[in-house]
Amino acid sequence: MLNQILSAVLVLGVVLSCMHHSSLGSLMLVAKFKMSALWYTPILPLLFLMSVFAVGFAVVICESLAVSWAFGRRFLMEVLTPLSLYVLIFQGLYAIAKTSDLLIREAHATLLDGSPESILFLVEMIFGIFIPLGLLVSHRVRRSPFLLGIATFLVIFGVFMNRVNVFITAYRSPFALDRYIPSFSEIIITIGLLSAFVLLHRIVLFVFPILAVNEEPHHSTQEAPVALPRLETAGGVQTGG
Repeated sequence: MLNQILSAVLVLGVVLSCMHHSSLGSLMLVAKFKMSALWYTPILPLLFLMSVFAVGFAVVICESLAVSWAFGRRFLMEVLTPLSLYVLIFQGLYAIAKTSDLLIREAHATLLDGSPESILFLVEMIFGIFIPLGLLVSHRVRRSPFLLGIATFLVIFGVFMNRVNVFITAYRSPFALDRYIPSFSEIIITIGLLSAFVLLHRIVLFVFPILAVNEEPHHSTQEAPVALPRLETAGGVQTGG
């Protein structure tokens, strides 16, 4: 019964996530003449959906590494290393699709004009797509908790930058006097919500038996006990451990 409920919840989560992100991309299709050509494309919903597959696995890996580090537990690299291959595959497909779309639309003409849009686009592409993709190609990176954490964090950063660029950087109404910039209160509320989610996640991990028990910490400072040699005296009495 529990497995059936879990399967239904997993299917629902995947469907809702795919619908949510593809719908976000579709939302900006009506703003063709209000967006920078670097981001506007008819396949924007597809690009949003492709980025979700890469960032979904990256979030799982990054979250697992963060939890293991925060609670002093062993890094589950026997699980995370094979899982990182999916990040590599989907990130590669996303990079190919995004680069091909940019070249086909000939939007790369404004890529090096020095505008704020071109700079932020290069930041998104270099630090959010190509650098983590290059890192994940290396088997050494995929086996290292620290390097894998950096690579997956950059994947998450790239998708975050993409959403910010599409909805804030690229968008400008022809009748607007100034570009929209989130207010201080909006930024504080967003940070507060993210902090609340992290706190709630930590409370759930403490209250419910989610993490495995009887697991040795990955950075224990206690030295293993040293066995003393067994010595036999002339009287036949043994000493030592």
